[in-house]
Amino acid sequence: MDVGRQPNRRNESEAGMLLPRDLGNAWRCVSLAIGLLTMGTLGGCTGLRLPSIDPSGNCLFSTNGSTQLSPPCLFGSEGCLSGLSCRSCLGRKGGCSCCLFGLLPEPAFSEPAPPPQCLQGQAPGTPGCPPSCVPGAPYSEDCAAGPPAVIMGKDCHIKDFLHLPKQGRRGRLMLSPNRVVAPVGGEVVLLSGVCGNDGFLATGEPIEWMLTQDSVGHFIEVAPDDANLLQRLANKSEVQKTSGSFARGVTRTKPALITRGTITKRDDVPLEAGQAWVTISSPSEGVSRITALAPESDCWDQRRATTTIYWVDAKWAFPPPQIVRAGSPVVLTTRVTRSEGTIPAVGWKVKYTLLTPELAGFGLNGAPVYEAAVDEAGNATATLNPLPNASGTATIQMEVIRPAGKDADIPALPLGQGTSLVTWSAPKLELRAGGPTNASFDVPITVYANVSNPGDMPTGPVDVTVELPTGVTFVSSDVQHYVSGNMLVWSYENGIPPGVMGDIGLTVSSRNPFQLQFNARDRDNGLTGTSVVRVDVTIPSLDLNVRAAEGLERITAGDSTTFLIEVINTGDRPLTELEIEVQGDQGMSHATERQAKVYSTRSEPLQPGESWKKQLDYVVFESGQRCVTVTAKAAGQAPITREACVIATNPAPVTPAMSASMVGLQSVAIGELNLFRYFVDNTGRVPLTDLQVTATFPAQLEMTQATNGFLADALANYQVKWNLQRVEPGQRVFVEAEFRAIGIPGPSKMYMTARSAEGATSDAAFDFVVTPSNTPPVAPPANLPPVQPSGPAPTIPANPVPLQPPALQGDNNAVPPNPFGQANPPGNGVTPEAGLELTLFDMDDPVLVGAPIRYRISVTNRTNVVDSQVQLSFRLSRDMKILSIQQANFPDAQIQRQQGEWTYLKEISTLRAGEKVDYILVLESDSPQQAGVEVQAYSLRYPNGVASSATTTVSPR
Repeated sequence: MDVGRQPNRRNESEAGMLLPRDLGNAWRCVSLAIGLLTMGTLGGCTGLRLPSIDPSGNCLFSTNGSTQLSPPCLFGSEGCLSGLSCRSCLGRKGGCSCCLFGLLPEPAFSEPAPPPQCLQGQAPGTPGCPPSCVPGAPYSEDCAAGPPAVIMGKDCHIKDFLHLPKQGRRGRLMLSPNRVVAPVGGEVVLLSGVCGNDGFLATGEPIEWMLTQDSVGHFIEVAPDDANLLQRLANKSEVQKTSGSFARGVTRTKPALITRGTITKRDDVPLEAGQAWVTISSPSEGVSRITALAPESDCWDQRRATTTIYWVDAKWAFPPPQIVRAGSPVVLTTRVTRSEGTIPAVGWKVKYTLLTPELAGFGLNGAPVYEAAVDEAGNATATLNPLPNASGTATIQMEVIRPAGKDADIPALPLGQGTSLVTWSAPKLELRAGGPTNASFDVPITVYANVSNPGDMPTGPVDVTVELPTGVTFVSSDVQHYVSGNMLVWSYENGIPPGVMGDIGLTVSSRNPFQLQFNARDRDNGLTGTSVVRVDVTIPSLDLNVRAAEGLERITAGDSTTFLIEVINTGDRPLTELEIEVQGDQGMSHATERQAKVYSTRSEPLQPGESWKKQLDYVVFESGQRCVTVTAKAAGQAPITREACVIATNPAPVTPAMSASMVGLQSVAIGELNLFRYFVDNTGRVPLTDLQVTATFPAQLEMTQATNGFLADALANYQVKWNLQRVEPGQRVFVEAEFRAIGIPGPSKMYMTARSAEGATSDAAFDFVVTPSNTPPVAPPANLPPVQPSGPAPTIPANPVPLQPPALQGDNNAVPPNPFGQANPPGNGVTPEAGLELTLFDMDDPVLVGAPIRYRISVTNRTNVVDSQVQLSFRLSRDMKILSIQQANFPDAQIQRQQGEWTYLKEISTLRAGEKVDYILVLESDSPQQAGVEVQAYSLRYPNGVASSATTTVSPR
């Protein structure tokens, strides 16, 4: 492993060791103990004296006094007493099998319990689990079962090796790494260990490091010995570097970490117990061969290992990413130098590999791999040629290779790898067109063309053209264009940016099938695109008539009505696959199927001139104008839609009935009081019970007092309520409330509503004026009706109070007169010639404030000729706003412009004979009123126009 500096020994993790308080006294005590022990053994079988333990703790043994032992024998196993055996053997080399003493005294302490067995999955190095060996080749069979490598003493003459003492270690040497490529001046860490009999690294084993004479470099540092005092006494191995090519080390007894002295942890080298390490460096290029030897190994064929380090002097810089225009070749240059970047590495090679061969290739043949030699300038160059019409990003992998035999006995070596990107940018032009596949005879349709640039560069100016075939009539286009003969041209003079698209809408009509071919061309880059739209035009031969049965045009809500439907084949060919779809509105349902929409089909063809008649019964359960929309379909024909309506009225009212009215001052000054009296007359023939009277007053007033029994919980909503228990037929009752004028001077209005439990209702309104405080109030009417006692305490009314509408603002430019303010607003409008018909239908009446108000606007050409340039406009009463307006066939926005109070819709370019166009107008009112809408329509044939209006009751919440 390559390192940039010497290992930092100060950062190694070391365990502490226990030493005597006086190190000099300790060594003196040890020397004395060894001398006494030696004297005792030389004395034969006489008494053996051993040093006594020093009770002071300053030494291991006491210098005064000794302990005498008298063993049966002093030396040799032959002098041992019968039945006694040696308890321990000293010495590490194989062959020493005799006892130093014939008999040793019993130990003062019992032997510790054996360590626990390694649990499965337990990490090596934990208690009971020594560090495992570095992975490598297993023992050979001869080494695993053979005798120790060196046999000493009399055991050398024993012929039965099966009984040799098992004192030696197997000793397979592990060395890592085996092959290294390192830069000159760097520092490489080599790790080694000795594998014991149990398959784990042995600690305290000596290791010798040797550098061959023909090698470059030298040893920098050898792993220090971190053994404690007792381990050093038991192991004589020393750590030292005797020269730059020879060093002695020892496997560690505890884990350590080489941090290299840097903050980052990525370059740290962790060491396990049982590993030894050495570092080596070289200032020059060449090869270092290092041999590690375990001298005490019992397997001579596995006690050594060699690693090779190739020192290389080189620096390189790969080409950066490039972005070029599509079709341009790209030159890739890798710079390779030596001697600190000053001398070109001439003859070295750089291998270029293209990972995206679908975009480009090297050289003329477009190969995906290319090897370039470093020239005299230090550059290795390759040319990447893109494939035709290719664009995108190519990935190139580069590898620097030092060839063999360059300045040293070093084989060919891959030194480094890198990647670079090349992006070819180009504009693209795509054109897609589409439209309906079928069109009706001489009916305008819209086809669309979409032009886009899916490339990554902007295009030049782009022209989109289409040539109109004979018989195809141009109606309009929603994008600026110009006409050249029978060709339409849309131009994008500034080009189309990358990823941008443009839509072109073209409206045409035809009496024959036709084909439109759209073409797009980039003037600068020569890019083109083509798309074709084919439309089949059918001659209409399908006609439809829908009407209500005679005598059932006006019915009572709850009754049923009958609609007569007739489908006619006006062509000269049979019609097949006929289908009728009938859609009733929300106030009606089919008499038998109990749903608003029903279908009917015809299996046999409808012959020319033949008609298909259907009769459908609908139950109308809501009053008002109730309509059905019928759509007839046939194979090869455009669907045709007609509508028929009936008027449903509520049943004639029966008793109970009532009439509500009120009186008060018609003018009141700010700060003065105004007394209002609210009357309810029972005009029916039955009593009225649970009569609820509600007075809604404007914010210009403040209530000061009211008739006893009023409910004050609605005052925050500007309402005063009473609950009268019973009013007899012909009886008049009233309640009173007094108000003080506090608001801004101006016209104002008081509203009153009365409701009974029997369903009788009546409303009233009273107009008055609030004047400034210096204006005298108008005297109250002298002929007020007589006061009658009020009923019991009033309650809250069940329904909100409907308010009357304010009049529309006048418009001097309006063609039709203001239709509002009339007792019965006009209904459908028709020109005197009965050619242009305009209907306005209120779909929601009454509604609450803030709720949607829907109107259906229909304009119909009642003539047998085509009309054109049909313009619709409408205006609204105050406090009303437009939520949406949509045409049934074109749901996009229909509002074209706003002029004064009038809102103008998009012009209907062509309205065929008998054709009807429907709009749904959705409004909203911010205040209670009689909301009004006025609609007017005119066309090229009927410039005087036609108008229609409608009102809707908007009640407060």
